[in-house]
Amino acid sequence: MICGDKKSRLAVILMRGVDLRITHQVIVMKHLIQSLIISIAVIGIASPSFADGDREDKGRDRDKKEQSHHSKKDKQHGNPFNKIVEQLDELNYKLDELLAKDVDLRGVTQNWDKELDSTNGDTNGCNSDRFTCIRPTDEHPDGVAVRDNETGLVWPRFVTLERFEWGAAIEHCARQEVASRFGWHLPRREQLASLIDNSATGPIPLPDGHPFVGLRPTNLWTATVEVERSVDSAPRAWVVVTAPPPDGHMHIQSITPGDRNTVFCVRGGQTYDGQDVQRVIEALPLP
Repeated sequence: MICGDKKSRLAVILMRGVDLRITHQVIVMKHLIQSLIISIAVIGIASPSFADGDREDKGRDRDKKEQSHHSKKDKQHGNPFNKIVEQLDELNYKLDELLAKDVDLRGVTQNWDKELDSTNGDTNGCNSDRFTCIRPTDEHPDGVAVRDNETGLVWPRFVTLERFEWGAAIEHCARQEVASRFGWHLPRREQLASLIDNSATGPIPLPDGHPFVGLRPTNLWTATVEVERSVDSAPRAWVVVTAPPPDGHMHIQSITPGDRNTVFCVRGGQTYDGQDVQRVIEALPLP
C-alpha cells in the first residue's frame, strides 16, 4: 500500500508531465523486493528488513540454543541469503529515495500515446508539460531550441522563413548549427505532422501556447518522397502546410528546379535514406 505522502508525490510527478508508468514500475519493484525479503524470512533463512532500517527478527521466539547454533554456522560458512537481504534492503531504500524526489524525466523520449498540455508553461510558451525550452544563450536565456516531450524530438525555437529548393533544404539542415549543436536534418512527414494541431486557436495549426517564434502560415518541406511514381514523372516530396486552423494539412508536390519552400529542421528521430535522396536529386531535370 502507498502511503498518503507518496500518493501526493505521484500526483506532482504526473502534473509535471513525467511518464507515470516509470513511477509505477518503481512501486512494482518495491513490492517485489518486499515479497522476496518476506519469502526468505518465511523459510527461516533470514530475517526481513525494510528501507527504514527497522529490522524485525521473525525468529526471536525460537529456542535461543537453536539461534546460537545457526549463528555459529553462519559465521563459519557464511549465509549468502543474509547478504541478499541486505542488498535488497539497500535497493529498496534507493527506490524510496527516487520516489521522494521531483524526478524530471521529460528529457526521456516519450511514447506517442500521451497528450500533454502545451498551455501551462511560461508566458513565452516555454516549460509547459509538452514543450521544454533548452540550450540557453546569452541573447536568449530561455533557450534557442524546444524539446517536444510527447515525441522527444528537438526543434529550433526561432524559425526563419527563408525558402530553399528541396535538395538545398536537406543540405541546409545538415549544416545547421543551433547553440553549438549540429546533427539537424530535414524532418520526415510524420515528424513534422506531429506538431500540427488543427484544434488550435492561433494563426497557425501548432498547439496553443507553443514557444516557437517566427513561424507563420507557409509550406514546409519534408524529407519524405513519393514511394511510387511513373518513370517519366518528376520526383515529388511531401509538404506540410501550416495554414490557419483547421486547414493545416499535407500534400505532395513536384520537386522541380526553382520550387522553393520553407525549412523547419529537427534533431533526433529517424531521418531520410540518403541513397533515396540522391536518386531523387539525380532524377531532377537539368536547369
